[in-house]
Amino acid sequence: MDAVRKKGDWWNTNNTVHSMTAEGPYIGNRPDQFAVKFMLDITPKGAQRLAMTEVGLYTVKGDKITQEEFLYLA
Repeated sequence: MDAVRKKGDWWNTNNTVHSMTAEGPYIGNRPDQFAVKFMLDITPKGAQRLAMTEVGLYTVKGDKITQEEFLYLA
C-alpha cells in the first residue's frame, strides 16, 4: 500500500488533472485480469495541456491487484 500511495502522490505532484473518466471494467479470457479504459485531460508539470486515452491492465491474485500495466492509445 505504501508504494501505491507514493505513486499517487507523485502523480498529483507532477500533473494537473482537469478531468478524468473511466469505462469498464472489461473482462477478458483470463480470470485473473481485467482492464479499465481511462480518458484524461491533464497538464503535466512543465508541459502543455493534453488529452490522452490509456488502458489499465490489472492482474489480481488473492483478491488483490498484484500488477498494473498501462497501454497508451494514440
